[in-house]
Amino acid sequence: MKKAKILAVAICLFLAFSALGLSEAASGKLNSLAIVEVKASSAENEDLAAGKAIDGDLGSRWASEYGEGAQWLMIDLSSSREINTVVIAWELAAALAYKVQTSSDGSNWNDAVEIYDGEAGIEVVALSGVTARYIRVYCLERTSEYGYSILEIAAYGN
Repeated sequence: MKKAKILAVAICLFLAFSALGLSEAASGKLNSLAIVEVKASSAENEDLAAGKAIDGDLGSRWASEYGEGAQWLMIDLSSSREINTVVIAWELAAALAYKVQTSSDGSNWNDAVEIYDGEAGIEVVALSGVTARYIRVYCLERTSEYGYSILEIAAYGN
């Protein structure tokens, strides 16, 4: 049963990422932004490290440590870019409340969007007029007793 669920989620994620990319790319509005580095506040273990959230493998994931408190996942685009969409594929251990933050230096953060009804699955977060080098998903409240878990994250811009 678990393998069937994973396969179903993988197919849905593939279709959603493909549909988003194809429809927007065809209209000239959206380009995938290259991610050169990813970091996280913690990882449950080495097999669930931050890099798993950008490896293109929907069978892997980043998972934060269990416990209370905020956790984050940060991506580096290597230079400041115009960002208009962030797509987050959450595993079942998702964030109910989180912020998508941006930064030009990786130290000073601006809240671009605050979400208070997050859930497992794909969330497409629209950003307006944002130029930054770094994007951080700052997780505040869990949907489960486990840590936060992201299957894949992607950023799109002009």
